[in-house]
Amino acid sequence: MILVEIKQVLLIDEVDVFFSKDFFGNNYEIVAPIQDVTIENLLDKIWSNKSDWNFSFENISQSEEYKQCIEKFKQQAELIKEQTKIVIHDFKNFNNIIVENYKIQNDKINYKNQDQYLNNISYGYRTLYTYYLENQNSRISNFSLKQQKVFKINCGSFSYSELPKKFFIIKGVTGTLETLSGKQLELIQQNYKMNQYTLIPSVYGKSKFSFNEQKDIKAVPLEEYYNAITDEINKNLVGKNNAKRAVLVFFSTKESLFEYYNSQQFIVLKQNQQTQIMTEENSIEERMKIVYDSTCSAVITLMTRIFGRGIDFKVNDITIFQNYGVHVIQTFFSEDKSEETQIKGRTARQGEDGTYSIVLQKDTLQAFLKNDKDTMQINKRDQIYEVLDKNREINFENDFNSNLEYLTTSIKSHKQSEIFLNYLKDRNLKQISNHLLQLNQGPKEKRNSKTLIALDVTGSMGNLITQTKNTIQTTFEQARDILKQKGYDPQCFQIMICCFRSYNSKFEEILEASSWENNPDKLRSYLQKITASGGTYPGESVEVGLWWANKQSDENPIGQVIVLGDQPAHLQQEAQSHRQQLGQLYWDSTPLKGLTYYVPECYKLQSKNVPVNTFYLNQSAKQTYEEIASLTKGISQFLDINSAQSSKELKNAFVEQILKDIGKEDGRSNELIQAYKEKYS
Repeated sequence: MILVEIKQVLLIDEVDVFFSKDFFGNNYEIVAPIQDVTIENLLDKIWSNKSDWNFSFENISQSEEYKQCIEKFKQQAELIKEQTKIVIHDFKNFNNIIVENYKIQNDKINYKNQDQYLNNISYGYRTLYTYYLENQNSRISNFSLKQQKVFKINCGSFSYSELPKKFFIIKGVTGTLETLSGKQLELIQQNYKMNQYTLIPSVYGKSKFSFNEQKDIKAVPLEEYYNAITDEINKNLVGKNNAKRAVLVFFSTKESLFEYYNSQQFIVLKQNQQTQIMTEENSIEERMKIVYDSTCSAVITLMTRIFGRGIDFKVNDITIFQNYGVHVIQTFFSEDKSEETQIKGRTARQGEDGTYSIVLQKDTLQAFLKNDKDTMQINKRDQIYEVLDKNREINFENDFNSNLEYLTTSIKSHKQSEIFLNYLKDRNLKQISNHLLQLNQGPKEKRNSKTLIALDVTGSMGNLITQTKNTIQTTFEQARDILKQKGYDPQCFQIMICCFRSYNSKFEEILEASSWENNPDKLRSYLQKITASGGTYPGESVEVGLWWANKQSDENPIGQVIVLGDQPAHLQQEAQSHRQQLGQLYWDSTPLKGLTYYVPECYKLQSKNVPVNTFYLNQSAKQTYEEIASLTKGISQFLDINSAQSSKELKNAFVEQILKDIGKEDGRSNELIQAYKEKYS
């Protein structure tokens, strides 16, 4: 019998999507659920015992339910043991977690992911805890809860960047090839052997798209923002001889869309014009009708950014053809230029006219302003786009370089997962068991070193999020290597990441936190869902991150806090002033009631012997960050997040502080740090 190799072809639609943060530099995690009545009974036992003062693995392992489960899965006894430890840890720490933003739809927990609520997102066994809790509250059925009663076995991960290499031929189409950087084109050619290009001119001839970078953009303060959008709609709604055009307005999020739609500034347009809204929650049938109507005369359509790609806003109204075409307004500045190019492409289609403009709120532009000169320049209309576009390219290159560095780590996991697939094909039970045990180690119940990393994730901090996400796995690997080399238990530390914003964000957004983890993949997955947004000037709500550190330390001692940010901590009057944006009554209704500013939080941490080590990314933050470190007996250093060595410096900062905390109990901090520097620095 002759075996014929089947050659596969990969077709890529829009090559710029391949380099998006959701794909390139990211992994596809493989989790295998194990369901059995003995596992269900064991999980029920853990749930019922969660409030006992002696709730622990040692206690649960003596139960009949645990013994029955071990008896059923004799060959996987060690794996069952580790999974039980992980469940107990997640259940124990559930009350330490800020309430996740979710809602119940169709008898399932749907977590918020940007503008959508999705039921395919899981936060490990914390999600199972939520199902138990909502079932207890009669909001989730027994049937739905039963479906969640499984052990979730981590089997490995595959790097998205490596998967295309498995195909015999790769073919792609794109309308945004010119937005790719030199490094991206080089990667396409060298790594994926895409060396042939065919350029096809438009059948409609030269584009009639109109956008003047010096005139068709404005950046205004928050109090003028909605008026500016309304003025832009009114100005471009009128064509020749007062005939009405169609206007498409794109917003960054569903929340920002509805805030404008419900604002006083939009009332007159709602009353006098045909207006409509399109978000991800609209059905396919509803979207089709909205898209058809959106290019009719005198129609204003507000929609979220996701519809700026791949939707054909076909014009069928002769009035639009005769009046400069459809006008598109973008109300945010795209981090990725290809997204902007796609949004521009929603008009001037089919060889017809089309116009485009941008209206921006100044407070949202921090990520694109590198210095005081940039901040001054965006006050001049003819320089706004040039400054923002220049810094966007810098940000994009930094993120791309960080993702390239992470690929070394992700490829290692990818290859291990490929080997695991071969073990499965060969039915090599011993190696299968070893692989799964390595990936599913439960936390130790003895006291661990705990490091809380508090990140500023306001609008300017996109690069910090990316770099933290890309260095966290290497942080664990190298710290564990040194600990093992020096005779320590490599599993003896845990990390929690908390993200703080500022008082123009609501409570569920001003503070987000992971659980305590000894699994870097879970922390990376957590950071994958964090986006840079919000922020006030001057200063950010560092006190919120310190408040959370105190809360954690009250419940279970922590070893240290690491704070990273680019703006100074709020002074007391600044904090009080910024709270007025949502109102003091609002904040008094949240757990942040009574929070003043960073100094009292520092005194509380100092009294618990918890040092706060601060890393300021901008000199403007130096004074308050040094004071925070001084008050808590920590250290303070400058970290250049935009330098070529920034990923390595960030990783060094994390590893050295973790080793310092672990070694302080037996006076070996310097020894551990020196061993690390000799091997990795």
